[in-house]
Amino acid sequence: MKFYVCPICGNGIITTENNPVTCCGQKLNGQEIKDAEGKHRLFVKEEGEKITLTSEHGMTKEHHLNFIAYGKDNQYVVIKLDKETPVNVTLSKIEGGELYFGCNQHGVWKNN
Repeated sequence: MKFYVCPICGNGIITTENNPVTCCGQKLNGQEIKDAEGKHRLFVKEEGEKITLTSEHGMTKEHHLNFIAYGKDNQYVVIKLDKETPVNVTLSKIEGGELYFGCNQHGVWKNN
């Protein structure tokens, strides 16, 4: 998967192929995926067949997490996050699932 963020409108785009991606008339470069650290980390609480995701990252209009992508292989769930609402997301657990998330100022991160 590749992640793109438009610098003009903030639109997040996720692709599964290496085709060119444009938004607002500009060609976008894929985001570097960084290992989660510090405030750029999702906390995972497992409860049976569910997981609950939270974060200490601030959620202000100016600086916030904007999406979470969770899954594996060819199936992912993408959750759009609200700018001014703390992260608190419950999803069905996927064995071996990967967690990616985006920060509007610091790019895309992966929980390891």
